[in-house]
Amino acid sequence: MNYLCTEDIHDVVSLVYEEAWGDREYTSILACGNSTLQIIEGNNFAYDLKLNSVPFTVALFMSDGGHTKMMVLYGTKSGRLGLASLPKGNGKVVWEMDTTSGACVTTISCYNVTGGQFPDIIVGKEDGLIEIYTIDETDNPHLFGTFSCEESITGISCGNVSSKTEIDIIVCTFTGWLFSLAKTSRPMIENLPVAANFNVKMQQLRSEVEELQSKVNEERLRYEEVTKRQGAGAGSTFFHTFQVHENFEYSAALGAYNLTIELVIPIDFVVVQSQLPIRLMEVEKNASVVSEVRQDALNPWPLLASYRCQANVCRLELRVQANEGDSGVINLYVCPKIMPKCAQV
Repeated sequence: MNYLCTEDIHDVVSLVYEEAWGDREYTSILACGNSTLQIIEGNNFAYDLKLNSVPFTVALFMSDGGHTKMMVLYGTKSGRLGLASLPKGNGKVVWEMDTTSGACVTTISCYNVTGGQFPDIIVGKEDGLIEIYTIDETDNPHLFGTFSCEESITGISCGNVSSKTEIDIIVCTFTGWLFSLAKTSRPMIENLPVAANFNVKMQQLRSEVEELQSKVNEERLRYEEVTKRQGAGAGSTFFHTFQVHENFEYSAALGAYNLTIELVIPIDFVVVQSQLPIRLMEVEKNASVVSEVRQDALNPWPLLASYRCQANVCRLELRVQANEGDSGVINLYVCPKIMPKCAQV
């Protein structure tokens, strides 16, 4: 089977169980860049469902499509969570709601982590928020709790990992962190040894970490020396390539544009250079120092500013306001904490 979609596809989910679709062909739901869910039956386009914003991720409601086996959860770039019923012939939005922030919903998983009657909805977002919603008898969601990890969430799954009796939420972030969340506080491993043995283990781990840190520092110094010799001898220096994950979206609720910069390595500083007289807004979660340079004879730019980040900051969020009708170029120079110094525009 194959189907050529004319729109950008952000995510896809399918039901392959024969009893789920009845006499329907193998059916897939595409989250498309034109703010629609496209329903594909076999090789053919069946219909689309128009949404209020661009869907970025989709998942089966209650992990199996709900009581009709034809219900799909979707998360949008504007941070909204919705439920769509997609039977044969035509579909509809059952509900759509704001989440706790306007950041893009990057992943959705359904699993019973709160011990309720129905599977819960676990939502991961671009701003690092993890939200848990319980479901009632009418399929409506209710916020149970949130957790923030300060990095973009790229994947969520659930299962028995550190306990045989309680469910963990396993989270993966953009920079590669993998960690678990539990409903209650408990030791990572059940039936821990006595405190004395545990303290010995902890001391061994600390020694290993210190040894690894020492090796990293030695390699960093050696690398700096090599690059300096290359630059002095050959007239050129090898520069690392690094990927910049960026997102630029307008938030109607804030009346401003949100610009997100994220790297897998720590950010040293970001310079913003704009042809427009845009205004920078404060973002509380940013761990950075902002400096603006006034426009004068030496600085022709209406906006010239730098964001110098604190240690181990991999994600930076900028919020800007512009006058309606203005247009122009905004340049960003992103410099990570690597040697030799280099930047990406």
